[in-house]
Amino acid sequence: RLPAPLAAGLVITLALASFDAVLMVLLDHPMGLRSLGMATFQLSCSLAAAWMIYALLWLLIGLPSQRFAQLRTVPLSAALAAGMSPPLVLRALNLPDAWRKLFFENPYYVVVVAALSLTAGVVTYLVVSELDPAKRTRRWLGLAAWLVPLLLIEIFLGSWIRMFEITGGLGWKSITLYGLLLVVLAGTCAMFLRLDPRRRGPEILGLVTLLLLLVIPVYPWASRPRVEQHETVFSGSHAIPRVILITIDTLRRDVLTTYTPESTLSPQIDSLARDGIVFEQAYSAAPWTPPSVASILTGLTPFVHGVSKGRTRIPAGVQTLADYFLDAGYATAAFGENALFYDQPALRRGFQQYEFSMGSPGDSLGLACWRAVFGRGSRPGEQATGNATALAESWVRANQERDFLLWVHLMDPHAPYAPPPEFYTDPSLAAHAELGYDFDRFKIRSGDVRYSERRQGWIKELYRSEVRFADDRIGRLLATLKELGLYDDSLIVLTSDHGEEFWDHGSVDHGHSFYNELVAVPLIVKLPASMKPARTRVAVGVSNTAIVPTLLELCGIESNEGWFSARSIAPLWSSGDEPPDDRAAFIAKPVYFGDREAVVYQGWKYIRFLDRPSEELYNTMADPAETMNLAATSLEKKQELRELLLRHREGSRSLARLLGLGGPVDPEERERILRELKSMGYIQ
Repeated sequence: RLPAPLAAGLVITLALASFDAVLMVLLDHPMGLRSLGMATFQLSCSLAAAWMIYALLWLLIGLPSQRFAQLRTVPLSAALAAGMSPPLVLRALNLPDAWRKLFFENPYYVVVVAALSLTAGVVTYLVVSELDPAKRTRRWLGLAAWLVPLLLIEIFLGSWIRMFEITGGLGWKSITLYGLLLVVLAGTCAMFLRLDPRRRGPEILGLVTLLLLLVIPVYPWASRPRVEQHETVFSGSHAIPRVILITIDTLRRDVLTTYTPESTLSPQIDSLARDGIVFEQAYSAAPWTPPSVASILTGLTPFVHGVSKGRTRIPAGVQTLADYFLDAGYATAAFGENALFYDQPALRRGFQQYEFSMGSPGDSLGLACWRAVFGRGSRPGEQATGNATALAESWVRANQERDFLLWVHLMDPHAPYAPPPEFYTDPSLAAHAELGYDFDRFKIRSGDVRYSERRQGWIKELYRSEVRFADDRIGRLLATLKELGLYDDSLIVLTSDHGEEFWDHGSVDHGHSFYNELVAVPLIVKLPASMKPARTRVAVGVSNTAIVPTLLELCGIESNEGWFSARSIAPLWSSGDEPPDDRAAFIAKPVYFGDREAVVYQGWKYIRFLDRPSEELYNTMADPAETMNLAATSLEKKQELRELLLRHREGSRSLARLLGLGGPVDPEERERILRELKSMGYIQ
């Protein structure tokens, strides 16, 4: 028999770790867990944390009580249960509005949490009764003491199935899964009924504990992608051998020195800008990631591809940038961090290697301890900024002999802000760390909480520091290209999917408005050394939706000319004369506060709300902060931009039909749609 403290630890730590993991699955957003491996890693971390707490409490309470008070396992077990349960439960309930979520929004939570809380109490009682040598317990009490931890682990599995595998009502899939779970639960009980729990219980729980603890070193290693070396499949030569697209999540245009000279955050990006062409008035197609990136990689506005908050997948029938380049004989790869790209079949299709993580592993006691040891930015199984650029560098080294297209998407400076301390823009501001690193963006945006100027300044400092961190990692990637002699002949495009608001219009975060802090993005194009631009700064307003047709034109890759929502921007740097300002940038698909659409044209921005009769009009050149709504006074300009927006909407419907997004199109209808688009001036 095992010593009583060790036997008690097997029961209590397994039970509480499983309890913590179940609450994590039930309370965290489903985006956080799409893999049972990742969920099991969280369970394992919680188990390790529970063992550390158990050992500490044993040394502080259990051992002294046995030695000095001559008490045995009863006070020890009671102290461990009393000391470990509240932190775990409180940790699970420290999410915003947890009580409201638990007891008012979903009765399923009430039943499950109440059952788990009761189970934790019963486990404590049974352990005390089973291990106290002064008592002779009945066999079923000992059986339950060793059985409950295993049942809790299986309940954890059932909770994961319930949250991430079963959608909709009862169907054949859900009935089958629930049935299998009941068989497993019944099989576990039957196994223990045939065993002597005092003899076999510790062996079984000890083996389960050992296997779970082994997951901690194995999972981060197994989940880290390995770069692939692609075989040469194209024997000819391309006009441009290497193309690198860098998208930076949540990067405001005005934080870069290239756009705001008094800023000092981006020396590496500024170096790239000095070697390339800077577009001073570039705009994203949407104020949040899925529709914006879909436009960057397809050359279609959200009016065409339809990606929105209700439909986050790029339509399967749309050709992406990677599709074009793969068909042209380039090696293709994508590395980055954003859970929204993990399940994107249309994007995966064109990339020979596609590495995006599944999202945050969730929130648990184990993850908190992991971060305390390895740093706040450490997320096992994630391609964070440092990992994504390191993978990209390794892939470039492995495929330097091939012509390639490489897409790198950096999540920083997206919230939660966790910059490495060495990247603070002002090290003295680290004294503000007691203000915390996370903030409730949703409560701020809804007006439920207000932050002081000091706290607002700290949040902005964290964001600026993450910009410096992302800039440094981009510099490392560029340095690798230079080291390998690939930089000069490479075509490099850098942009952002959207910006971030910091109380510019009374709110924070992104996805909720079309003001410049969210849709004004950087756009830098570095040409191969053999291609000399006539101008290095372009003031004409453009959309980063134009990236795909631009890259295809520069690389000489054939495409259906004009079948994009924007024209190539290559002509804008080809002449020393000021190019005509005849391009419009269209914006759509916010994720919060009602649907709307907008157009930016010749220094004016028009916003049209679709859920209410409301319009906004701004002269962005005279009023860059967009504080004066001219919709009621500049009627002629408002009408001009409204008609431009409506023509684009109608043309987008026709283009979507032409691309077959609404179903197959026969040749006659295709010709008719082409005539319509040409008559509207939508295509040439």
